[in-house]
Amino acid sequence: MRKMGTFLFISVIFLLFAGCGRTPDGAKAGAGRKAGQTAGERAGASSPALSPGVAAFGYPVGGEPWYFVRGGLALAELPEGAGADAAWSVDRVVVDGERTRDFLVYQDGREIDKHAVKAARGRVAFEVKARRVWAPGAESEMTVDLVEPVSGDIRVVTAKGTAPAGRGYWDPAWKNYLALVVSEDHGFDRAAYPVHATLGILADYIRSADEVRVVRADRREGGDVVYTEVPSQVTDLVTWNDPAVLGIEEKDAATGAKVVRYHPTTSFDVAFLADVAARSKATYLVFYNNPGAAAPAYPAGLAVTKGKGLARTVENPFYRITLHEASGHIYEIFEKATGTTLEHKLETNGAVHWNPDVYAPPHAWYHSSDW
Repeated sequence: MRKMGTFLFISVIFLLFAGCGRTPDGAKAGAGRKAGQTAGERAGASSPALSPGVAAFGYPVGGEPWYFVRGGLALAELPEGAGADAAWSVDRVVVDGERTRDFLVYQDGREIDKHAVKAARGRVAFEVKARRVWAPGAESEMTVDLVEPVSGDIRVVTAKGTAPAGRGYWDPAWKNYLALVVSEDHGFDRAAYPVHATLGILADYIRSADEVRVVRADRREGGDVVYTEVPSQVTDLVTWNDPAVLGIEEKDAATGAKVVRYHPTTSFDVAFLADVAARSKATYLVFYNNPGAAAPAYPAGLAVTKGKGLARTVENPFYRITLHEASGHIYEIFEKATGTTLEHKLETNGAVHWNPDVYAPPHAWYHSSDW
């Protein structure tokens, strides 16, 4: 069986603080679907420029990692002494009264550094895209503190808008999410392609693997979003909570304020099958923080049949693997899509792989087999 030497590249975007991907009050799954795609729903990194003072809204689809609010912002008049070449800075971004640390700044259709906003034609015009779970049909306001390049004074600019009707957030029972952006860069359609990711979140945000759900978000024809829950497997869920490290006290040398460097953290692995068209991107959302969630019951398609001795046949829709009766090692692999059989059967017990092996010269080579 020949395997293409190409891979999916995965970017994991997630945050380790309270409010990450949090559902706002009033957000309801499935509320008031409406056909047609609004400017707010289309607002992403490559969207047309927004008019100053206008806010638009977007979903995490097609490689976009966030539910977001995007604001068109402008300072109509430059203060005296502010040169055209001086760089302004975006300092503080607040959406609906809550500060967000997760935002991107755009100018002239391109993402720029938040400290590199430039004036042009006698004004400062730019856009900010902020991570925010918005509620369908709700009014929203973005407020941005803009720092003058010479004086350091703060100028406040705002944008307002009404979120579109539609599905909104997947399910408010899951209070947090992170996004896996899966990119196909080699020109091959990927169907049911295995994806493995290791994730880490604050320990207070998860209690068991039963809470984790993987959901794909796609744009429905007509403009609304459609969600598909993807069967997944969560393994190796481990919480780090070392009192000796967490108890270390440290203070800022200048202010005397307490410095917190470590938080109890839970890590886990998640695996699922992804569908990605050639040279495109797909967004898979990992939802968590739902203490009341029942364990998911996905059809596994996995069967294990016991044979003589240590022999087993392990089978799923893709492979049938036979284990040797004397050693329990892999004896034969049958790949169903191509009808290809991988086997050895030429010496000793004929297993494809003997394991474990130990070879520490000058000692002999020891291995587990029927020799």
